[in-house]
Parts: sequence; structure tokens; C-alpha cells
Amino acid sequence: MRLVLHTVHVLTDWIDTLVLAALFFTPQKRSMRRFVDVSESALYWRFVWLTWLPLYALIYWVPRWVE
Repeated sequence: MRLVLHTVHVLTDWIDTLVLAALFFTPQKRSMRRFVDVSESALYWRFVWLTWLPLYALIYWVPRWVE
């Protein structure tokens, strides 16, 4: 169940990112709210991959070093 919830969370965040990109690049008046939305989305994805780096090492490399 946890994997399903994680997958749904990642998919909805990808959809959110795609919608933000579509809204940002449409020829309409850009509001400051869109810039804040894009900034928050970028901050979230930066958090995701920076968090994944130590987790990757912990899951895939530490067991090989401990053997």
C-alpha cells in the first residue's frame, strides 16, 4: 500500500509540474502567483533529489560496503 501511495504522490506532482509549465508558457499575462508556484515546485523537486542522494547510498552502497 505504501508503494501505491508513493507512486500516486509522484504522479500527481509530475502532473502538477506539467500543468504549471503549460500555464507558464501560454501567451497570457503572467501573474506573480505563477512565479511563486513555479518556485515552490522547483524547491520541492530539489528537496526530493537531494533527499534521494543519501537514501540511495544507504540502500544500495552501504550494504555492499558492510559485507
